[in-house]
Amino acid sequence: MNHHIQRSHYGNLSHTLVDQVLTEQALAGDQAAFEVLINKYESPLRGYIWRILKDHDLMADVLQHVFLQCYCSLPKLRTDTPLKAWLFRVAYHRCLDELRSKRRRQAISFSQLEGEDGEEASPLADELLDPDLTPEELLEQQELHEQVVQAMETLSPRLRAVVHLRSFGELSFAEIGKQLNMPESTAKTYFHRSLPRLRAAFVARRENLSKNQLMSNGLFASSSGHIGK
Repeated sequence: MNHHIQRSHYGNLSHTLVDQVLTEQALAGDQAAFEVLINKYESPLRGYIWRILKDHDLMADVLQHVFLQCYCSLPKLRTDTPLKAWLFRVAYHRCLDELRSKRRRQAISFSQLEGEDGEEASPLADELLDPDLTPEELLEQQELHEQVVQAMETLSPRLRAVVHLRSFGELSFAEIGKQLNMPESTAKTYFHRSLPRLRAAFVARRENLSKNQLMSNGLFASSSGHIGK
């Protein structure tokens, strides 16, 4: 399908309104609409991520993570959240995660070298952490990443393998078919079949976590009131 032709159907609508329309269509099951969104933002996101990481492999991993998280978060994106800002914010925080991971590995390696010389290792990891991100923001990003990974665990091994190779390995459906010994058409069908299930599992998990947090807060408030008496 020609993405440029499909986008022209929206006439002179603003980019934000076009994104909202496409998001609604994707949420209703229109895979082509989601592909238009990917086509629209892939190039600017790729350039943005590259400027931060300067690493082609990491750039590809982050880009696939952003679009997978976007698909899982479609219900939330139906609101007044501007899609472009949301995508770049997710990409930014994911890039920070990758940089921290890389810096920690370098710090560990450097500490080991110092230890070999008989000197005390300095806490380089603490010094290299980005000072602009609060502990709450770090925790939120870690929890969100864990939720995506755990949502993938709800898929069957076959579907999970296809999603992983497509989203994180950035393989074509033909390449996935060769790796998993299945026709290209089957790999594509498995991928599109798994996305609604993955999104549903992701949303359900977030709702359960929110309910548990509310219950914990309620119990804490009750306990505090009882102690106060």
